[in-house]
Amino acid sequence: MNEKYYCVIAKCGHVGKKNYIPIAFAVKSTSLKEAAKLVRRFPRVKHHDKNAIISCKEITLESFNELLEINKRDPYLHCSNRQEQKMISGFEERVIYDRNTDEIDYEIKESARNYKIRKYYDRWDSFGANKQSLFIYE
Repeated sequence: MNEKYYCVIAKCGHVGKKNYIPIAFAVKSTSLKEAAKLVRRFPRVKHHDKNAIISCKEITLESFNELLEINKRDPYLHCSNRQEQKMISGFEERVIYDRNTDEIDYEIKESARNYKIRKYYDRWDSFGANKQSLFIYE
């Protein structure tokens, strides 16, 4: 197989629901499509976002090695919790607001969640408990 080197820029998360950090990943693959598919499964990439891959282009071996070194030195890719993430200098400047998330209707998600809660309480009420008595602590 003839593998080539690619630079895939993806939206990375753990910075809030409507925010992302663009990270360029170096990938060795047979095609652009396969490279994008591989990066989509990388840790920190926003897996649920259909627009998670920003761009994908073929690069040389020298650029590939440089990009690997840059990612090895990036503290964001190596932190394991939110506290470590906050200690990174200049971290807030890297965070970008994602305008595409404005299209998502969060009220639909909330109504689905409320339906599950109502269903649970209705089932609880069928056992003889009163819904209001669940919230009284005496």
